[in-house]
Amino acid sequence: MITTDDVRRPGLTLEQSVRRFGWPSLRKNRGKTMFLLDNEPGAIRDAYTAGRPSLESRVIFTNSRPGRPDAAFIKRNEPRDANTAQIQELVRQGYFVRTRSDLPLSTVTTGDTSLLDAALRSGAQGISTDFPEVGMSARYGSDFVARIPGVGPARCNPVNARNNCKARTWSGASASVAEPHLVRIVEAPLGVCAAIADRARGPSASDLTDGPRATLTASATRLSACGWSSRTHR
Repeated sequence: MITTDDVRRPGLTLEQSVRRFGWPSLRKNRGKTMFLLDNEPGAIRDAYTAGRPSLESRVIFTNSRPGRPDAAFIKRNEPRDANTAQIQELVRQGYFVRTRSDLPLSTVTTGDTSLLDAALRSGAQGISTDFPEVGMSARYGSDFVARIPGVGPARCNPVNARNNCKARTWSGASASVAEPHLVRIVEAPLGVCAAIADRARGPSASDLTDGPRATLTASATRLSACGWSSRTHR
């Protein structure tokens, strides 16, 4: 499991740590999980950070705001319009951002993909959806599905991946080199963030374990998210 103590550097707040040094590398953290507190900043977050402003010895990363010592994970549900650029800037600064690709049930009944399209452009590392698989929206008379465009299960993050980040073959599926944004659709228990690593095998895993940054999409009730950085944590 990746905890706040694994990310925070000595003498720095949690926020300072992720902004200066990034997140743990995939190479050194395969098979581990990471838990995010989905609640809006308020009484629950305040109680969890009481006496531990940088989440010292805590397990969960709280949904926070820039400028606070616990700010490493930030939730932004709306990725469209001006929010797209705001999320992109947060990602560039080192925060782990979660957004969403659909709203129940207006998205599926109208077939509107603007939320999904904006979420993918935003570079948010976590994108939650209620419809990750084909057929899940059929009961509402819709064919809506939150899927990642292109071939294969992953692509590099469009905002903060290295220039030399290339899509490789993952879990038997090929990702086009012309689609260099690593994004993974996963459905896993809350907080599981190692789905990419768990499914990567052989040489294909080594192609990506230096930490190309990835974006994940998952069920809203089973958010799976990793803040892998192109910088090695240790």
